Amino acid sequence: MRRHRTNPQELAILEAAFNKNRLPDWRAKEYLANKLETTSRVEQVWFQNRRQNSRRRRNELSGGIFSRFR
Repeated sequence: MRRHRTNPQELAILEAAFNKNRLPDWRAKEYLANKLETTSRVEQVWFQNRRQNSRRRRNELSGGIFSRFR
């Protein structure tokens, strides 16, 4: 299976959903998957990656452990 690349319109929808709820339930992921014509697994992985990127940025800004290794 090929990797799904999000286009700018999809990214805007996903970011808006993330800003409303960082941990959506399965219904919200199903809704997004239907709206974006993907699978709920694609949405799940996107949210996992987005939460991790958010944590990483927060740690770098606060001088956390990740900022020392870069």
